[in-house]
Amino acid sequence: MADGSLEYHGRINGIHKFAKWVLSFGSSAEILEPEWLRNQMIGIARLWCELYGERG
Repeated sequence: MADGSLEYHGRINGIHKFAKWVLSFGSSAEILEPEWLRNQMIGIARLWCELYGERG
């Protein structure tokens, strides 16, 4: 795209490798669809926040 972004459409074979690939982009990547995959990634992010979040 003109702004340098990438939109991926396709079939994936195995969620784990795909999730690792998406996570390698850090906060520069966002999953829009399917909703179940977006929710799974949100769950991973929440676990990371619990693990690495600010400690008082």
